[in-house]
Amino acid sequence: MKIEKHGHIEFPFWINELAYIVGECRKNKSFELYTTTRGAGEWTDAVHPLGVKGELIFSVYLYKLGIPHTTNTLLDDNPVIECDMMVMGKRVEIKTLRPDGWDLFVRVGSHHNQDKKIDSYVFVQIIDDTNARYWIFKYDEVSTWKRKTTIYNENYYKPIKEL
Repeated sequence: MKIEKHGHIEFPFWINELAYIVGECRKNKSFELYTTTRGAGEWTDAVHPLGVKGELIFSVYLYKLGIPHTTNTLLDDNPVIECDMMVMGKRVEIKTLRPDGWDLFVRVGSHHNQDKKIDSYVFVQIIDDTNARYWIFKYDEVSTWKRKTTIYNENYYKPIKEL
């Protein structure tokens, strides 16, 4: 079965609570491992649950479509430096956006990390408590995006309004 390059996902409400719980555990573990929290600015508290939520949403979506996939560890004692999931033999990284997000971002350093080889990115934008939309881009496509430096990182970016 082929996955569309973009679309809508309806997901179960329970994902919100599970993402919050796992995200809080991730955040607490990060505070143990690092003396500072990098790259998230004022959204630090929301970053961990948001990322987990996107991973769970896309996994449930693939499951509903009957597409075989394996997810990586959602919670571990050490940072997981691997793709978020394997889908039909491809290494996929999930990036999650808040409802008010207007750009797709990939950190340049992360993108070129030789320890974390990625074939495709899936960007999941939360719409509300049970709806999201997504876009899929190949690694090489992201490499051609414009660059933007934010307070913490240099990023590849693509405005959603251009999609």
